[in-house]
Amino acid sequence: MIFKHLIAAIKSALQKLFGSSKSAHLNHQIIWQPQWSAFLQNNVRFYQHLSKTDKTCFEQRCPLFIQTTKIESSQDVVID
Repeated sequence: MIFKHLIAAIKSALQKLFGSSKSAHLNHQIIWQPQWSAFLQNNVRFYQHLSKTDKTCFEQRCPLFIQTTKIESSQDVVID
């Protein structure tokens, strides 16, 4: 049950940051937007505790992750 909620939270955060996952895969050049940092700072505890250097590294890796990773669901979880 916790896993299901975690997947839903990750999906929601990614959609808020990058829009539809389909459009993120079609866009070969995702450029980090300042409002994404603000969203993470306000909503994601992990991000809040990163150093400034680690936040920059995280921000640089997120677009690559979105472009190169296929996110699949399992039982009772739908990712669209």
